[in-house]
Amino acid sequence: MEARIIDTDKLREIIEQIEQKTVIYNKLKSEFKRIRDQRKSLLTSVEEEINMMVELERRIKELRRELREKKNSLMRIIEKKKKLRERVRELNDIIKGRPNLPKPPHELYNELRRLETVYETSNLNRRQEKRIVEKINSLTIMLKRYEESEKAKKEKNKILDELDELDPEPFMKRLDEIKGEITTLKRELDEKREKAAKLNKEKMKIEREFQSVLLQLKPLEEELRNLRKERDRLLEPHGIKAGNMSFDEIMKILNNQDLTLKKALQKLSKGESLTFDEFSVLVKHGLI
Repeated sequence: MEARIIDTDKLREIIEQIEQKTVIYNKLKSEFKRIRDQRKSLLTSVEEEINMMVELERRIKELRRELREKKNSLMRIIEKKKKLRERVRELNDIIKGRPNLPKPPHELYNELRRLETVYETSNLNRRQEKRIVEKINSLTIMLKRYEESEKAKKEKNKILDELDELDPEPFMKRLDEIKGEITTLKRELDEKREKAAKLNKEKMKIEREFQSVLLQLKPLEEELRNLRKERDRLLEPHGIKAGNMSFDEIMKILNNQDLTLKKALQKLSKGESLTFDEFSVLVKHGLI
């Protein structure tokens, strides 16, 4: 019966490769984590800038809509004031045509009613009838012009009050404010766009670095996985789980196993009883 022999030179070579590649892998992994965190931070920053740009554009759109509404309102006020002023001029012409009454209006109305009553109830000759009709017509025209001028004065006063209420100043002031706000927001938007462009440029650079490190990590992970499989295949017959053990640590275990094996073989040849460890090492080497 012979003990299972391990190729220590091959084992040493494999473990040295594992150690060397693990150092490289850990450095790449650390670099990968740094780039990944930076990439995540840049993505967050770009997203924040885009969200702020969207909000600025939304606010600018709202202000432009308000600007149009205020302009339309201002134009309506200006147009209405124009029409009201034209009406005031018309009313002034009517007021200027107000007759100079020879008596107070109520006396003239009384006189008109008296003449109408006389015309309707009295027996008048042609001359008298003609004179009364002329007076009635004269008074009627005079009083009508008077009524029109009084009505015009009332309408004019009402229009003047309305003109006072139609003040375009608040609209003009708000228009200036909106224009100023839009200018400020557009400047902020331009700054955000410039910043977002720079961040996006940095993101693309980081993305290239990220992909470059990732491309190096993947084959290295595969190499390490295969090397560890090969190492474990060599150590499996000896029941050793290498983990992160060095070559010297593994050799110490193998040497101890050799000593135990020799001792077990001597006892076995003499027919002496074996300890658990001695029995186990013989089983591992397929000697019993």
